[in-house]
Amino acid sequence: MRIIMAIMSRPSKNIDNKLLGLGKKWMETRGLSSLNVRSICKSANVNLGMFVYYFKSKKNFLRIIVKNFFDDIEKEWVDLVVDISDPLEKLKKAILQQCNCIKRKRKTIESIFKGINITDDFYRKIFHQFQEKHYKFYSHLIEACIEKNCFSKEIEKAELFAIIVGSVSLYAKTMILEKPKARENYEIRLNKLFDVIVGKIVGKGGEQE
Repeated sequence: MRIIMAIMSRPSKNIDNKLLGLGKKWMETRGLSSLNVRSICKSANVNLGMFVYYFKSKKNFLRIIVKNFFDDIEKEWVDLVVDISDPLEKLKKAILQQCNCIKRKRKTIESIFKGINITDDFYRKIFHQFQEKHYKFYSHLIEACIEKNCFSKEIEKAELFAIIVGSVSLYAKTMILEKPKARENYEIRLNKLFDVIVGKIVGKGGEQE
């Protein structure tokens, strides 16, 4: 991580960003394992020596691409719900967005796991941090709903988390498989889920029926 930060802190005239952009495009269209540094340098009209100057090695280059990929996913989830004031609608939007994101980026995610050494401490740290941020993101949204009495007080936060986040894993599979009307069916099921934990358990004003 220190090596990467040191590399990225050097003045670059955007050469490093150009190379990273082409590397990202390659990963998304051809897969991470097939990434060819010489081809990317040729496309960027950059000699190999400049690549080595900025990234030292292909290994470090791949690490930065993968880290940026997961950072971008996290930013996408946050940005799309930041302007929604209603906590329950924000939570529902976040779940839908995550499933759509998984669907759109499925092939890229698969290529990452095929193209890296999963036992590498660097990648293990990235995935661990991503999971932590994911947990905190949903915990914050659920806590906001609890503060507004959106859910029954008889349901513990841990149970809510398991039900709501579990629904992402369950229905994301349908989104990934791209079955007919997958999105429409998912939204219907998501609304039914919220009916169960909100409408049929909690009445207006958060008072239990």
